[in-house]
Amino acid sequence: MARYWIVWEGDTSRLPVDMKERGHAYKKALAMVKEDLDSGILKEWGKITGSLKGIWIAEGSEKEVALMMEKYKPFFSFPEIFPIINYDQAIDFTDELVK
Repeated sequence: MARYWIVWEGDTSRLPVDMKERGHAYKKALAMVKEDLDSGILKEWGKITGSLKGIWIAEGSEKEVALMMEKYKPFFSFPEIFPIINYDQAIDFTDELVK
């Protein structure tokens, strides 16, 4: 399975002005994140303190990851997505270089 490092950004124009309403919106979004963490496709989630930005690490096929991301639109965008390799894959890669 491929792994992806994904930058997410919330659309601040869609945030309620009222803090209580905003809190309910955050809770709804975090419930969706929890579902994706529990499903295993989302491996890690993080938020940059004081902002409406953060990162995900997701694992799955391109289609699975794209479908997961789609349900967060239009409230979130994903300006950067990078395929990543793990340590063992990096070792295999370097072994190929020194053959």
